[in-house]
Amino acid sequence: MRRRRIALAVATCVVLAGPATADAIRVPYRAILAGFEIGSLRIDLDIDRYRIVLDGALGQADKQPAVQLTAEGAGRLLYGRIQPDLYTASLTRAGANRRIAVAFANGTVGAVAVIPPIAGGSAGTRPIGSQARGVIDPLSALAIPAAPAGMAPLSACGRTQRVFDGLTRYDVELFPSRVETIVLAQTPVESMVCRAQLRPVNAPNTRRWPEALPRYGALVWLAPLAGARLLLPVRIETDLRWSRLILETTDPRAFQAAVRSAALR
Repeated sequence: MRRRRIALAVATCVVLAGPATADAIRVPYRAILAGFEIGSLRIDLDIDRYRIVLDGALGQADKQPAVQLTAEGAGRLLYGRIQPDLYTASLTRAGANRRIAVAFANGTVGAVAVIPPIAGGSAGTRPIGSQARGVIDPLSALAIPAAPAGMAPLSACGRTQRVFDGLTRYDVELFPSRVETIVLAQTPVESMVCRAQLRPVNAPNTRRWPEALPRYGALVWLAPLAGARLLLPVRIETDLRWSRLILETTDPRAFQAAVRSAALR
């Protein structure tokens, strides 16, 4: 039953994502850890839908990766907010694989499937009460709605992304920093820089955030897409215990070149 539930969630995710239209935008990314490229990510945007796909590996290039992670999130672009539909992930570490599927309904966590299950059963990680409402998956958290008309554009950074990854509830708190031109692939992009901080949330039923794990902070460079309705990262930097992790776009041409004349006016 649990395997059928996972298969159904994955199949539904593909159907909901649907084929790309002529107006679709694709933004590719690469992940770099300690100077080595370890994975890729892409974000597909349509008129009113989005799809985010992550494919990463960590380990020596000439050997089987020690850690492999694939994940996908899909949902809708609504006025002033992101509404996820489905999130799936597969993590393989030391030869052991765990698969996760989370279905959302109108911004509320619905079905949760985890294989193999952790203590409490496959759906035992579903948050309850208010912790299940107004949450998004970790890939959807990369997309930030632009500030409403009449408000300072940097105010888009003043928000908290309530995240549930199928096992753990946590918040990503964003704070405005500055406007800055960043050059990627020899292309200058005017961006809004936010500071981000992860804050664990000990929600009932969910797995507790390991106390020994640092509460990593990050810098996020955002630029507008989708008619300036949405902000996506062009670069993210975070310092881990022993190295720096970077996520950056490899093709910044999709982003509007002049943020000040559009999103920052």
